[in-house]
Amino acid sequence: MRSMTGYGVGRIENENYDLKVEIRSVNSRFTDINIRLPKIIFNLEESVRKSIKERISRGKLDVYINLNIYNSDNMKVKANLELARNYHSALSSLSEEFDIQKPIGLSDLYLREGVLEVHQVENDSTFYKESILETTKIAIDTLIEMREEEGKNLKEILKKDKSILYKMVCDAEERAPKVIEENLKKIEDKIKSIISEEKLDIQRLTTEVTIMADKLAIDEEIGRLFSHLSQFDSIIESNEPVGRKLDFLVQEINREINTIGSKSTNVEILSLVVDMKSQVEKLREQIQNIE
Repeated sequence: MRSMTGYGVGRIENENYDLKVEIRSVNSRFTDINIRLPKIIFNLEESVRKSIKERISRGKLDVYINLNIYNSDNMKVKANLELARNYHSALSSLSEEFDIQKPIGLSDLYLREGVLEVHQVENDSTFYKESILETTKIAIDTLIEMREEEGKNLKEILKKDKSILYKMVCDAEERAPKVIEENLKKIEDKIKSIISEEKLDIQRLTTEVTIMADKLAIDEEIGRLFSHLSQFDSIIESNEPVGRKLDFLVQEINREINTIGSKSTNVEILSLVVDMKSQVEKLREQIQNIE
């Protein structure tokens, strides 16, 4: 089990370049990958995205790729002749206007902004592709390692919170017979208030009341809760991403607890329902961090 929060970094440095990939991840319902990289390797973005998606199934990831090139063979200097002519013309006009006899030199032109332009050689991204994917792999490895370590901590928290909820369900199971008794008594009192004693068929009333009270019993809900909690134990031991499964399971647990609350007016049961819903909310908050 992994957390969705983590940080990973990979780096490769040689005589030609220094390449660094950083990945930061936080919680998200889906997989959201934002990649920032230099223009020279811009067309490798999808390759990087694919390599991440193959190993990370959920979370918001910010990926930063920095590439510092040392080899001058990858750089090209180009003179902007048209701009240089404009500068020369402007400088000549100034010299004539103010009667300056000093000749216009080369340094007067090439030091002007934009006259010399430095470009990285285009269509050279394939030279870096293998290194970028390898560096990304290293970053993903360290990210997963951190997410797994945090996942271990989350698992222990979930086990503890689940065990508290399990104890509450056991308490509700012990008190469940009271729900039937109280519902049975309420139904009997209601019917007796409507039908006079001398016209009341006690045997038939008992049968009908028993059927109605059985519909208001909470045994089935408690049974499903125990089943869901057993599934919970199995899921958190899985090595696969389990966040969505746990989120769905907690919704089902909460639904059963709500049903118990709607069926009962017993003070002890209703108090347990409030406590169980609070405990489920704790589980839900932790599950939001799981991949």
